Amino acid sequence: MYGILISVGILLSLLVAERLVDERDTFWGLSFWTILGGVLGSRLYHVADYYTYYAQNPIKILFLWEGGLGIIGAIVGGTIATIIYLSIKRKKIKPWLDVIATVTPLGQSIGRWGNYFNKEIHGSQTNLPWGIYSPKVHPLFLYESISDFGLFILLYWLFKKRNSKSNLEIYLILYATIRLSLEPLRMGLNTWEIRGVNVAQIISLAVILLVGLYLIRKSRK
Repeated sequence: MYGILISVGILLSLLVAERLVDERDTFWGLSFWTILGGVLGSRLYHVADYYTYYAQNPIKILFLWEGGLGIIGAIVGGTIATIIYLSIKRKKIKPWLDVIATVTPLGQSIGRWGNYFNKEIHGSQTNLPWGIYSPKVHPLFLYESISDFGLFILLYWLFKKRNSKSNLEIYLILYATIRLSLEPLRMGLNTWEIRGVNVAQIISLAVILLVGLYLIRKSRK
């Protein structure tokens, strides 16, 4: 189910993105390399996250069907692949990144349900009625799935109604905010930390600050 839901999320994202572009040939060529870069990047991030385990079981690095794709790594890997491909094709990069950013949270929203079937991405204990498992814990996958879908609706509306040229920046800031808000619920539950500091929170905060400063500088110009 994990693999099926990830694939469905990617497919629906592609179908929506196809409606937002004019150059279909470029789109499908770009899609292949962006997805490949995203998968490789997400796996590398996950392996780094659980380095101790994979150092003892290196063959498990290849077992994608068992779960383990980090979205932060997917964003980095997919972006690098996109830039390289478009540079080779001599295409403008930013408009395509805006399209990708618009549909990415849709794929994330669907793919997060794969974490439910793999019993991943759950939080600390809770007494709330929608807690899952026993003892009850926060369903973090559900929190992020709902948040991601709301982000997709916003970005799609901006793209269609206002032809937004800042969807990439909006996506980065809002998704980083989502992660920054949810990570405290994961504290102590298989989180990647360096000297006791949560890595995902550091990255999220850095993204918010850097992209925010960029937008402020851009607006002043």
